[in-house]
Amino acid sequence: MTSALESNIGLNAITQLTSFLQVKMPQGLGTGQLYHNNFSSPLTIRKGSIHYKNELPWEIGLE
Repeated sequence: MTSALESNIGLNAITQLTSFLQVKMPQGLGTGQLYHNNFSSPLTIRKGSIHYKNELPWEIGLE
């Protein structure tokens, strides 16, 4: 799996799919930090792994 050019929304979907498929090899999942106009999300990086923190909000800003 790879997500080099995904926003945080796409990255969230790809990480969930990777987890669902129970992939054991390291994957090329990006951090979502490539874009300066990316949405804030509850995705965090810890020790080289992506984690979802339920207590953090999505900040999509659909106004």
